[in-house]
Amino acid sequence: GQRPTAQLAARLDAGGTELQQLAANLSPAGIDVADLASHEGRLAGRVHDTNQALRQQTAQLEKVEQAKRNSDKLNDISGKATGVGLGMIAARTAPAVPAVAGTKQAMTLESAMADVRKVVDFPTPEAFNQMSNDILEMSTRIPMAAEGIAQIVAAAGRANVPREELMKFAEDAAKMGVAFDSTAEDAGNTMAKWRTAFSLPQDGVVALADQINTLTNKFGGNVGAVTDMVTRIGPLGKVGGLAAAQIASMSQVLSSVGVESEIGATGIKNMMLALTKGGSATKSQQEAFKALGLDAVQMSKDMQKDAGGAITNVLERIQKLPKEAQAGVRTELFGSESVAAIAPMLTSLDQLKTNFALVGDKSQYAGSMNKEFLSAIATTEGATGLAGNAVKALNIKMGQYLLPTVVAVSEKVKVAANGMREWADKNPVLAKGIMIFLGVGAALLVLLGGIALAFAA
Repeated sequence: GQRPTAQLAARLDAGGTELQQLAANLSPAGIDVADLASHEGRLAGRVHDTNQALRQQTAQLEKVEQAKRNSDKLNDISGKATGVGLGMIAARTAPAVPAVAGTKQAMTLESAMADVRKVVDFPTPEAFNQMSNDILEMSTRIPMAAEGIAQIVAAAGRANVPREELMKFAEDAAKMGVAFDSTAEDAGNTMAKWRTAFSLPQDGVVALADQINTLTNKFGGNVGAVTDMVTRIGPLGKVGGLAAAQIASMSQVLSSVGVESEIGATGIKNMMLALTKGGSATKSQQEAFKALGLDAVQMSKDMQKDAGGAITNVLERIQKLPKEAQAGVRTELFGSESVAAIAPMLTSLDQLKTNFALVGDKSQYAGSMNKEFLSAIATTEGATGLAGNAVKALNIKMGQYLLPTVVAVSEKVKVAANGMREWADKNPVLAKGIMIFLGVGAALLVLLGGIALAFAA
């Protein structure tokens, strides 16, 4: 028993030594071994505080995550509510679109027809309504909006076109616009000028358009330039004895060789004036006529009988002169500024004769403009355009029945608005409060409506 006891004592001595060494090492660190239990308590307290802080931070993070999840959910609900709301609005609005469009189109035509009423006398309201219906019907045959046709009718009325010819005038102008690749409005203005300048009835105006169309289609030249030359010369045509068809014939020749319309028109005018001067011709002009074997007075008479033949005769005689003498005679007869127009007619004299023969033969040009118009609308684009016009005409007709209702409602709205305005003048403070309330209330209703739609979804 002594030996184990001795061994235990030795171990206790060694442990005491180790404790003394450990105490010696802890003392510099500020830890008193005697107060070790106190240090342990403080350490446990700090660990507890740290754990508490960690739990608080974890709870805060969980709140943030929950808030984010809530936000995402609200966004999702808002998106669904917006989609449902817009769908409901669209579903309720869609059936009203034709009514609104038809009414608006009917109002546009009504405004255009008001311009017609200003310049055209109608014996009865029924006659005015019939013209409106005729214009709608025409829009289904002509690739032009009904209000556009009404505008042409109004322009024709201002140009004193008789009421019974207005619809034919508008249709002819629309066809001319398509065939001549211009606007119907420009074509209508041109036709109105031709009626006055050449004293032509509507059939005569169409014949002139047919002649110009045929000449340019067969022999070249710009149809717009030829039309412009004819229109510029128009007022002097009767003075010179020239028919519109003969002016068109000369204009085509000039246009085909690139002469500008203004220069060409000036040259033809000066030629007509020179050949119709008669006894008032200048001395140099009389001498030029003599050089051609002609007499100024007799030439003026020939121009009134057969202007085309007289012009051809003069040009043929100039052509037979020696080359060095031709320029001098041309200048003496027609003036230096007309040389650019007269020279091409001399070099294209055979073509000019062909043109004169063509416009003198109705079978060669009749219906030319209408054929080109029919060819143009036979295309896919033309067919779809007419189909669109037919639908629009239906919308307008249906919309016209709503116009009285629109007027009645508008009158009631006006009365109510005027009454509210007078009340607002007398109660400015209340009016301001109401507007603020309505603004806030509108925003609240949008929010609540969106939430309601979301839950309904």
